[in-house]
Amino acid sequence: MDVLVALIVVALIAIAIYLGLTAIAHREPPAPTWTVSTRSLQDGTTIVSVRSDHGEERIREIPPSLQGDALAAALRSARAEAQARADELNRLEED
Repeated sequence: MDVLVALIVVALIAIAIYLGLTAIAHREPPAPTWTVSTRSLQDGTTIVSVRSDHGEERIREIPPSLQGDALAAALRSARAEAQARADELNRLEED
């Protein structure tokens, strides 16, 4: 009888450990703190920046004179640069 009780206790401990490790493995990573933001000022200037609760870091200001393909290329480039910076800042906050 004592052996049966010991086996049940060991099995319950093993199940608890398994469930705990499974919960840790399936936990979603936290949302990034720094995100890319694009906004326009009243004068038409487009601001590409990274933002968080800590503030804002401007990456690039795109003048209102750019249009068409030049504007699209400048926006793509600025947003890629901003995403790289946001990733870097998020990595620094994790450490």
